[in-house]
Amino acid sequence: MTNGQGPATGTAGAARSGRRGRSRRIGTWCATAVLACSAAVMGAHPAAAAGKPGPVLVDHPQKPQAVLTPGRAGRVTVQLKNTGRGSARNDGRMYMEIWAPYGTRFTDTRLTPLHGAPGGWACKGDAYRKGVPYESTILRCFSDRHGQVARAGGTAAWELRMKVVPGTRAGTTLATTPYNRGAVFHFGYRGRSVWTTMSLKVRTPGKAHRAHRRAHHGGRHR
Repeated sequence: MTNGQGPATGTAGAARSGRRGRSRRIGTWCATAVLACSAAVMGAHPAAAAGKPGPVLVDHPQKPQAVLTPGRAGRVTVQLKNTGRGSARNDGRMYMEIWAPYGTRFTDTRLTPLHGAPGGWACKGDAYRKGVPYESTILRCFSDRHGQVARAGGTAAWELRMKVVPGTRAGTTLATTPYNRGAVFHFGYRGRSVWTTMSLKVRTPGKAHRAHRRAHHGGRHR
């Protein structure tokens, strides 16, 4: 099994160089988001700044991990958890940028809210190839929906549809993205900005290199 530190197949490897070039052109918003997310996420929240109990948003990886058969579309989620004592709320425009791990693609541009997460998202992919309009490697989304993002102690999740590149080996974990983050999420409340990141990871069914190990050990005992 791979650990997500590199592409698992020749197809994914060929795509990696192209995606590196595209990642350099993601834009000012993305670069700002990545830099901001390296700081404490909720430190600028109004409640926290005032010394009151406030929300603390952290990554909440999908469990069990999404398992996708190469070449077939499936559902994957990005999730966050509010570990603080206050509700996280939004009263401005929300933004989310999501990167497909190397060796995977988004099969459409829908971002579906789960568990009471805010919805109303409009997303655009990076695929402009003729005949393949929705197989994107990046989704850039925004929503003007106001209200609760995640209650105290609660979670918020958003569902995506993805597929793994055909030919990917069994038991492969795909998690590496251009910025080693699955998604960057930004929203605002009472004039303050809140940033957080979420992971995105998928696995192919089966055990890694099982046939190879059997053949290798069989050869050693002959």
